[in-house]
Amino acid sequence: MKTVGQTIISLYVMMFFAIGSAQDYQPYWEAPPYEMSAEDSLFLEQLERDTFGWFWEKSHAGTGFTPDRASDASVNNTFISVAAVGFGLTAYGIGSERGYITRATAALRVNAALTKLLAGKMGNESQGNIGYKGWFYHFIDANTLARTGNSELSSIDTALLLMGVIFVHNYFDDPNNTLEQSIRAHADSILNGVDWRFMLNPNNKGISGGWFPETGYINFEYQGYSEAIILYILGLGAGQNPLPDASWDFWIANYRIGTTLYFNHSFVQFPPLFVHQYPQAWIDFRGLKSDELDLFGDPYDYFENGRRATYASRNYCAANPRNWPNYGENEWGLTACDGPPGLGYLARGASAFSVTDDGTIAPTAAGGSIAYAPEIVLPALRHLKNTYGSKLYGNYGFRDAYNIDRNWFDADYLGIDQGPILLMIENFRSELVWRTVRQDPIIQRGLQHTGFTGGWLDSLTVSVETPPEGIRDFVLHQNYPNPFNASTRITFELKQHSQVRLEVFDMIGRHVKTLVNDLKNAGEYSVTFHAHNFPSGIYWYRLTADRSVEIKKMLYLK
Repeated sequence: MKTVGQTIISLYVMMFFAIGSAQDYQPYWEAPPYEMSAEDSLFLEQLERDTFGWFWEKSHAGTGFTPDRASDASVNNTFISVAAVGFGLTAYGIGSERGYITRATAALRVNAALTKLLAGKMGNESQGNIGYKGWFYHFIDANTLARTGNSELSSIDTALLLMGVIFVHNYFDDPNNTLEQSIRAHADSILNGVDWRFMLNPNNKGISGGWFPETGYINFEYQGYSEAIILYILGLGAGQNPLPDASWDFWIANYRIGTTLYFNHSFVQFPPLFVHQYPQAWIDFRGLKSDELDLFGDPYDYFENGRRATYASRNYCAANPRNWPNYGENEWGLTACDGPPGLGYLARGASAFSVTDDGTIAPTAAGGSIAYAPEIVLPALRHLKNTYGSKLYGNYGFRDAYNIDRNWFDADYLGIDQGPILLMIENFRSELVWRTVRQDPIIQRGLQHTGFTGGWLDSLTVSVETPPEGIRDFVLHQNYPNPFNASTRITFELKQHSQVRLEVFDMIGRHVKTLVNDLKNAGEYSVTFHAHNFPSGIYWYRLTADRSVEIKKMLYLK
């Protein structure tokens, strides 16, 4: 997709003289490991357990769907955010791993949620559908499994849902457990059902913000650094109807890079911190190199970018240019969140090119950055709990936001704000979410199609090569039967005369067998893989036709 040294990027570089504690900043590869005190450990365990409790107790009982919001007292939460469902699915795995619930209990709820997602109808009618062409509406009703109000078919909210689906697909991986087999099969159906090219309209360059059945596409395409990085990684790595490689170059064409008045280290900027947190709650970017970051030099990566964005936001609040009564080094956090009456929900944040700051702080802004900068996040979170007590910290961790100038504390917890706190705490403690998502071939393909190299990607035995521009020269079908016992058939179609190689690898990428290695004419071919002499488990099969490559997963059960 890219040539060596080529970076298609337009820089809006904004330089200011930086003041304050930014001078003492260390990048993550130079900073000493954070040593947690006993008090830190107790606080963090309680926060993680309480935050998980919100997902477990406030999600809709009949579907397992996570609501958009819920208070301590709310029950029967049927107003569902599909993005919150993505965080919720991941939360169930975390709860299982931590022992808050059993693995079997978590699997039951996950399977119920995936089953209900698939039970909702897909169609272009304005009412009665959960989505269209594999994309989901932003808000749905848990009782009807259909669109709520006039919400849009949302590209980014679907992506957040899909990240949760990818997590459970790889977490529940017991080949001998029928319930976990069902989870993986349902997850495959959801992931393979998305028509990625549909959301390229209206201009067929970048991914649209969404679509309405009444009026068509939202006249906005994701371009320039934002949380939509996961949209493009997912779309480019998709096994069915993937995005064209050129869409990545469109997306990186408007990065805003520079320092700020309060932080003198350059980084790719976006004001609200959630933008820097959502993608990295699931994807481990540490050590991954990409052409658009070359100007920062080695070993700069998106993880370091998230760390710098966190410090820049904290330093802005510490400087407190608008003189709010409570801002300080341990009281900070600007992101999209609820606000007091008259201000409402806003994407709050501060960067060199934009500031939205009305005195409202959201604990998720700090909590979602704990993996980046625990040395400034943990003192801030402990300060918030100690200072404001039950007004801010409830039965399920931190409520969404507060504003001391307006004497206002939110009553609600929001799913998309609880999620980054929980996922990033777990990544900080064990890297569970990162380790699990690293196994996924969609993520592997997507990262390599966008040009990422290094880090954990280089440890993959099965290389996911970048195909040439345009449509693939073949179609690789899912093996049948799958799961299989003893043998299974793999079918592929060639669109032109090609040098073909079909290979099988085990779960960790070791070569098992070459099934085809020959010149083939255009047409359909079917090959049987006999597995009598191999152990049960997950296997990959990879088809290479000239320069095009595709990989699929299969499950062998003796």
